[in-house]
Amino acid sequence: QTTLLPLGRDAQLNPVNSKHKPTLLLLVLGETARMGNFGINGYDRPTTPELSKENIISLRGVMSCGTSTATSVPCMFSDLGRDGFSAEKARARDNLIDIVAKAGLGVDWYGNNANCKGICRAAGEKRAVRENHPEHCKADVPCTDAAIFEDFWSTLPAYSGRGLVVLHQLGSHGPGYHLRYPESFNRFTPVCRSTDFSKCQVSEIVNAYDNTILFTDHLLAETISRLQSMADRVDSAILYVSDHGESLGENGLFLHAVPYALAPRVQTHVPMVFWSTAGFNERMQFDRQCLVEQRNRPLSHDNYSHTILGLLDVSTSVR
Repeated sequence: QTTLLPLGRDAQLNPVNSKHKPTLLLLVLGETARMGNFGINGYDRPTTPELSKENIISLRGVMSCGTSTATSVPCMFSDLGRDGFSAEKARARDNLIDIVAKAGLGVDWYGNNANCKGICRAAGEKRAVRENHPEHCKADVPCTDAAIFEDFWSTLPAYSGRGLVVLHQLGSHGPGYHLRYPESFNRFTPVCRSTDFSKCQVSEIVNAYDNTILFTDHLLAETISRLQSMADRVDSAILYVSDHGESLGENGLFLHAVPYALAPRVQTHVPMVFWSTAGFNERMQFDRQCLVEQRNRPLSHDNYSHTILGLLDVSTSVR
């Protein structure tokens, strides 16, 4: 039994002005998405056609904490930063979700990845029930991310609180890229339909990978649309960021998890996208133009937890 180092015991929500609506911050944890394969970041393929029509801010200088989920996700939600991070240290102390829960905020964690890497112990993990999503959960393969997005959307009409929701994607995890999206998103073809990359051309591997980004684009844009339609009832914001990137054949490398000191930039340079309603900006006194002007600034996962505490208006000595 690990004794947790308590952090953020002084965490509290700053009082909400009574005229304000409920507030919702949605964190979408991307998986294996490369910053450079997003059309909104200058990629020469239209992989983000729907997000490109939304009023989003794409932050282009974000570096990951690790090159694998097992490192990056616990690191993002800890106060340790990349230089001070170790899995053992992170496990033995409170994380961002623990601190937010102490402040009295409701937290929901919807998981489609292998698991939440211990981060959601204060919230529990809601996983898609396969039988409820026959369209998105085919036999013998993981459900696509649409299943957890639908579970989240189904709770929205009754939303009345002030809370944090996390959607942890399977996203673009390889090597079975072709299994991560529905056939209708098979736009870049031909695609690699094997988990043995030696049986595929590099161009087919890239095509399948880019289709995963296209599907994430759709899920994010659909969520923006749904939250925008509720803007008269709920002040909301979305922060999407990937946990790490991916190699797609550059220098003969595929997949990820190369030791950080040796890792190519494609495994550590990740996309981050922010969207918010006008009501959220007013409520949180969030200066959108300031962020627009800094969208190319060097940032990293080290900024993540403190940014979330700020967006939730949680005051604590940890922030």
